[in-house]
Amino acid sequence: MKIKTYTVIFTCDENGVLHCERQNEGFNAFEILGMLENVQIQIVEMMHGRVKIPIENTKISILEKNRITIDYVVKNCDISERLKSALKGYVAYFEVTYLDEVDAILMRKKIRNVGRITEHQLIELKEELLNK
Repeated sequence: MKIKTYTVIFTCDENGVLHCERQNEGFNAFEILGMLENVQIQIVEMMHGRVKIPIENTKISILEKNRITIDYVVKNCDISERLKSALKGYVAYFEVTYLDEVDAILMRKKIRNVGRITEHQLIELKEELLNK
């Protein structure tokens, strides 16, 4: 069974400009419209106090603004595909969020096909991004 995802991220920059990032992996347009309509209905129902969404259906994450997330590095930094894959594997295995939580040696030991070169690339990346 293939897992499908649809992600919408809204951000507001320091100038008050709203940005929207969407990523679709596997859903067709009709499925997305149906899901978004369902979300709209739930929000309106919540606003009227008629329904409460159970915690298990909602993922809440608070990211610290002064720390660099692994997701940011994977999406925005010029790094090798091998290092991107290794970081994604590390996130999946250890359920971490921030780059400073990644241990290069542990990543090499635990994540498949990660070698010393990738470990070295991670160390260089951390020095570049975290020691600014």
